[in-house]
Amino acid sequence: MRGSSSTRWIVLAAAATGLACTAVAAAPVTVFGGVDPGIGPGDDRPVTITAAAAFEAAATAGGSPLSRIDFESQASGAIGPGRTIGPGVHLSATNVWPAAGIAGADFAGTFNTTPGGSRHLWFLSALAAPGETIVSSLTFTFDRAIDAFGAMVTGSNADQTLGMSFDDGDAHALIVPPGEVGAAFIGVRSEGGRFSSVTFTQTWTNPYSNELIYWVGLDDLAYTHAVPLPSSAPLAALGLLALVARRWRAGAAGRAFGVAAMALAALLAARAEAQSVSVQDGSWTEASTWYLDNIPSAFSGALIKTKVSVAALAEARRVDVAGEVNVHAGSEGGLLVANIHVGLRGEGSGRMTVDSDPTVTAVISTGNVMVGDTADGVMEITRGKVYLADSQGFAGVLGIGSASYTIGPGESVHGSLRLAGPQSLLSIGSGDGAVGVGSFVSIANGVGTGTIEVEGGAALYADAAVYRGSMTVKDLGTTWAGRSAHVTDRLSVLQGAQATLGSISLVSDGDGTLDTHSGQLWIADPLTRVILSGGLTVNPTAPTGVDFHASLRRQALLTSRLGEVGGIGGVLVGEQAVWTMTESLRIRGQQNRLYIVEGGRVTAASLSVSPDSNPIQRGAEMLISGEGSGLVVSGNIDLQGLALSSQVEVSEGGRLEAGGRLRIGYSGTGGGFEQRGRSRLEVLGSGSRLAVGGALEVGEKDGATVRAAEGAVVSAGSIRLGTSSTGSSYAASEGLLDIGASVGASPVSAGFVDTAGGITFGRTGSLRFNHSDEVHVFGVALRSINAGDGRLEHHAGTTVLAADNAAFTGATRVYGGTLAVDGVLGSASVVVDGGAALGGSGRLLGTLVVREGGSLLPGRSPGVLAIEGDLQMDPDSTLVLEIGGTAAGAEHDRLVVQGDVGLAGATLALAFIDGFSPLAGQRFSLLDVAGSFVAPAQVTVSGLLEGWSYDLAFDGDAGSFTLWSLSDGVPVPSVPAPPSAWMLAAGLLTVGGWTRRRARAAAKAP
Repeated sequence: MRGSSSTRWIVLAAAATGLACTAVAAAPVTVFGGVDPGIGPGDDRPVTITAAAAFEAAATAGGSPLSRIDFESQASGAIGPGRTIGPGVHLSATNVWPAAGIAGADFAGTFNTTPGGSRHLWFLSALAAPGETIVSSLTFTFDRAIDAFGAMVTGSNADQTLGMSFDDGDAHALIVPPGEVGAAFIGVRSEGGRFSSVTFTQTWTNPYSNELIYWVGLDDLAYTHAVPLPSSAPLAALGLLALVARRWRAGAAGRAFGVAAMALAALLAARAEAQSVSVQDGSWTEASTWYLDNIPSAFSGALIKTKVSVAALAEARRVDVAGEVNVHAGSEGGLLVANIHVGLRGEGSGRMTVDSDPTVTAVISTGNVMVGDTADGVMEITRGKVYLADSQGFAGVLGIGSASYTIGPGESVHGSLRLAGPQSLLSIGSGDGAVGVGSFVSIANGVGTGTIEVEGGAALYADAAVYRGSMTVKDLGTTWAGRSAHVTDRLSVLQGAQATLGSISLVSDGDGTLDTHSGQLWIADPLTRVILSGGLTVNPTAPTGVDFHASLRRQALLTSRLGEVGGIGGVLVGEQAVWTMTESLRIRGQQNRLYIVEGGRVTAASLSVSPDSNPIQRGAEMLISGEGSGLVVSGNIDLQGLALSSQVEVSEGGRLEAGGRLRIGYSGTGGGFEQRGRSRLEVLGSGSRLAVGGALEVGEKDGATVRAAEGAVVSAGSIRLGTSSTGSSYAASEGLLDIGASVGASPVSAGFVDTAGGITFGRTGSLRFNHSDEVHVFGVALRSINAGDGRLEHHAGTTVLAADNAAFTGATRVYGGTLAVDGVLGSASVVVDGGAALGGSGRLLGTLVVREGGSLLPGRSPGVLAIEGDLQMDPDSTLVLEIGGTAAGAEHDRLVVQGDVGLAGATLALAFIDGFSPLAGQRFSLLDVAGSFVAPAQVTVSGLLEGWSYDLAFDGDAGSFTLWSLSDGVPVPSVPAPPSAWMLAAGLLTVGGWTRRRARAAAKAP
């Protein structure tokens, strides 16, 4: 009977233990939460939250010790996923920006809550648009199950909801009271429950009108480990011992044996689990955990097919991993091996994890490490130092998805490397954290795919060849140093990381598959910095759907010696990012793009665009747009046109600056293709500016156009159109300067030109006005290199030439609008087309021809216009003379012509202005003519009522054409005179005029 009782007791104990395994989910849970509004940043005193004390009492009530993490022993700086923050405690983050980190001082309202301490954990939410709800989280994972977890919260306010959820399915929230609080506490105790991960969540909705991030701090994490539950192996052993106990005699001895049997079963089961591994190298197989003292002396290599933990390993020739290896190096050394292969065909995928004492070397490979060899492989370094090559700096190779053996057709492998945390280091080629000569990383070398992630403050030292793979370097404090990177997939440096390299090349793989292997560089986020001692080269060679192969965004910084965009490539610098080159930037090939937008800035010592010779392709495209956006070149800018239509636009407040000269359209020979203005540089919009310290040379050999419109400014030391600094020019090209819209387009407001050296015209240079301004004053002096060089065109708007342009001897044509000459114009001939007008109070040195429908408007309310050549006005053209008093030039218009005047068939329009009416007997000298004179066919009068009589007479001896008032005139009542009748010539021809033949007027004279 007693024996039976003992047996029943042991069996019941086993059943109870098994039931405990199934009772976890039903365990009662207690939530603790409260605030201390009196404490704030800078305080150094205990936080008084009753809920925190109550949590600690409940968590330790079962005798479990309370573990704490206050971050005081950890280094400041960003941390990444997988960072170990305490014994058996790991951290990862979701939807945070740019990273989580440990701060040694107050940060954005978060602060330390440990008296006498300074460090705490903080994290920022992802960037939220106005009205957007953002959920960001930190997940703490424990190697051993816990049953209680609590944390201090700082930097929070009523916009947030703070919560915790657990991998057992429970979720609990703390609603922060209205108004900003000092510190808060949230904790959970599960009585008898077990969970191994806790996710701390902040939820908030952006109530503002701009994009924002939100922050929260955590400190003084506290937790207790759950009592371990027996596993299946101890339970099975316990059942066997229970059968043995049935044969034991009853009594106290039986019960004692039962208790001892239970303990022994648990011990044996744990030992069995620790040794359930297989290590094989052909002749030697041993199931054990590897330690330095139990590796056979003859060991030369191993195939690891199941999970094994390596505390320290003697030198081996090679380790092949088809299972899992965890390296936990202690103070006595780590893994020393010639070659490591992770993932083998026929054996299965492999994984190597390094989580070791960061003060010692965890792994040294004197040869190569291949991750994803002939099967998929993963290598992860969370803590510890890993060196490829020895302390003498001999080269090493890290292959990610790069097979060391030939694989079959169609086969592919994937390899991945991840470095996480500020205490993880991978150095290839040296044992002292420097870059080894000839060392490199090969990603997906033609046989598969590969990825590398370096984050959380980790360090990577290696040259890198990124081929058909991707590499990401991120988080503040993370560093990558090497000599070069050749990218055909994607390289990302972001979130505050720093890369120091020799050069970066974004290239095609040469097989025309850039649709999938596009070669992309992504540099983003504040404090992110890439330093290149060489240069950035963008050189894809086939069409691709990727708009930009290199992108710099979000205040990132890129420094390089050189920059080159070739083939069919594109670079975007935006969102206040900066790319600085100490030497030249070159854009070559065809269909290349350099976009500088949203406050981005690029600086270089020189800039050149050199397209290839294909006449049917587009040339380079450059866009500098947005306030604060700029391309600043300390030296020269050379924009070659050749057969390609290269396009440069500076708009919306952008700036393009050259300390030296700027040439556009200069590289050709002047023969072959017809190059009429195909390359363009347009400066558009108020605040936009092209500033050239030296000469702006447009269209020396190839066709080129510079356009200034909509309030933009073009300034230069001097401007040359259709000519070089040596004075040469070519008939097969044109150098055009457009003010306003291009010819043939609808007029827009004018831009401004500022140059102390004036504009010099070669044979094919042209200045064209096509704007919508009522009055645009152009005060730049014009000059021709040779007699007749250059062309001045006017198409729309009203332009006043205010400078002395006597040295400009090219042709002037007014196609539309009004051109007013207030200075001097030296054109040998000036032609005014129908619907257009010429006026002003200046001097024309050549001949003036006004075509049918055109108008001549001497003076500008009023004034004197002098013509040193002949004046020829075709039939149905109009000469408008304004009269506002008797003083010639001061009160009424006057036309002075040194040559002949032919007005046959033209109309003379007398416009009385400013309410003036002539009195009988008053005389007005309207024209002075040195040569012959042919009177107008008809006369119209505006500004006076009908009934005024007058006479017009030409004195051939004096060369004077005079108006006599024969009666008093009466002004037209209540009709305001136009402020500038010379601007409204067409209207004057239809306003209540009075037409009289000279003979009829003379007949009425007394």
